[in-house]
Amino acid sequence: MSKSVLFVAIDYPPCRSPGTERIYKFSKNLQEFGWLSNVLTVNVATHNLDLLKDDHQDEFNVHRSFCLDTVKYLSYKGKYFSFCAIPDRYISWVFTALFKGLWLIKKFKPIIIFSSSPSLTSHIVAGLIAKITKTPWVVDFRDPLQCHYDDKHYQSFKVHRWIEKKVIAHCSQAIFTTRSAQQMYQRLYPGELSTKFITIANGVDLNNFDFSLNKETNRKNFLMLHTGSIYPTGRDPRVLFSALAQLKKKNLINKSNFLLRFRGAKCGNVYQQMIIENNIADIIEFKPSIAHKDCLIEMKAADGLLIIQGKIFFSQIPSKIYEYFITNKKIIAVTPNDSETARALTQEPGCYVAESRDDICQQVLSLINNREKICREVDKFERKHRAGELSVVFNSIHRL
Repeated sequence: MSKSVLFVAIDYPPCRSPGTERIYKFSKNLQEFGWLSNVLTVNVATHNLDLLKDDHQDEFNVHRSFCLDTVKYLSYKGKYFSFCAIPDRYISWVFTALFKGLWLIKKFKPIIIFSSSPSLTSHIVAGLIAKITKTPWVVDFRDPLQCHYDDKHYQSFKVHRWIEKKVIAHCSQAIFTTRSAQQMYQRLYPGELSTKFITIANGVDLNNFDFSLNKETNRKNFLMLHTGSIYPTGRDPRVLFSALAQLKKKNLINKSNFLLRFRGAKCGNVYQQMIIENNIADIIEFKPSIAHKDCLIEMKAADGLLIIQGKIFFSQIPSKIYEYFITNKKIIAVTPNDSETARALTQEPGCYVAESRDDICQQVLSLINNREKICREVDKFERKHRAGELSVVFNSIHRL
């Protein structure tokens, strides 16, 4: 007999913001483990049009309620009262979602409620429903709250920290994507049982990859690809640019044998002056975002893949790293050697970690000069396995 779970999440298809795929695949794949999913989320109009996509087909019940996005509807000339967006821009959703959620509890009688970050509003809604209905509640924090790893946000996150404390106190289980994040919260909340905090890593949907596609070209230069945003705090490419400038100055790389492509970097213009001053404009290009499936094909066609994960994200692993793994392409990460990202990479063949300029120079040359193919055990990254881990959590709570 199937059991029922109610998912509460703002970031849910057709939204395609970071992390959407995790909650979507949980809600979909849990059916294979005997759990029926009902999803409570915001109305489609809440999401920006440029974030919409239509490649998800709901195979279960998705229920939506009205949400008034503060930034979109309560601002004037781009400005709005800050209290209207605490803890986040979707706080108004609480009013419609609470009534919708209580109706869903009455109709479908789920035995578990599951809420997902990054929006704290999702946890507020789920927590209220759980308290009123006395239903066990599982929280997917995924990553630490920003104020726990970025000191400049600590004071401004006073309300966020208060909400988080209440969430931790009342949930049955708190889930994180890395062991470091789990251990951080065990230290932050020593009064809670350590077993309340667990890790379920991110993964990838192997069905998104068509390995029969052969997009390799006859180009002679080495294409290194970085997908996603770059910015000064946490994903700063300046040390990488310095390394490339040094390699080019020594005539070890040039436009005929090397190209670094940033796909969907958004703020590449911030670094244009540095790129020009270092005489590397002819080996670096910035390209706009493309559809996710096209991006996967581009990863497969590249010769090497790049991750930039600064010290501030020490306890986090970018979800795209699992897509990188699946391509069986070589990966270089500009990240501290003891970071969670570095640990994940060093467990896989064909992965290189570098932090200093000299290390980056050495690893880039290693990638260019060693073109041998690699093969990773990719099945272990399948998201279905992560859903299986979540089902074990649900089953243990259900038996209590």
